[in-house]
Amino acid sequence: MKTGSSHRYLPNNTYGWGVPDFTAAYYDQPGTAPGSESSVLIAPHPAVDSVIFYLNLASTKTGELSIHDLSGARVNNFSLYNEVSGIMVFVWNGRNENGRKVASGIYLCQFESGGRQTIEKLFFISNR
Repeated sequence: MKTGSSHRYLPNNTYGWGVPDFTAAYYDQPGTAPGSESSVLIAPHPAVDSVIFYLNLASTKTGELSIHDLSGARVNNFSLYNEVSGIMVFVWNGRNENGRKVASGIYLCQFESGGRQTIEKLFFISNR
């Protein structure tokens, strides 16, 4: 792990690249910008029965989170507001717009805030 490790600038035969820094490695991925005005982190992965979203609401204090199945059909949509800009924690209970539990599978989570959009994949396991 060259990017995001404690000895990334001076690896050696004893410690190699060093201790991994997974946060730095995450943000060094192509297409992931640190400090992005619109970003989303999902936990746990895979999610069982509920999902925790860590959403960066940028300077607008508002955002839109929509969850889609792999066919592109919208499963649920949430308009979000927080008193202050920055990171907001949002929990999705795994239910669709009609209040029914969704099936286990892969979903796409689209988050928009401050004119920027982020799309992340989510593996959801439903204990019906």
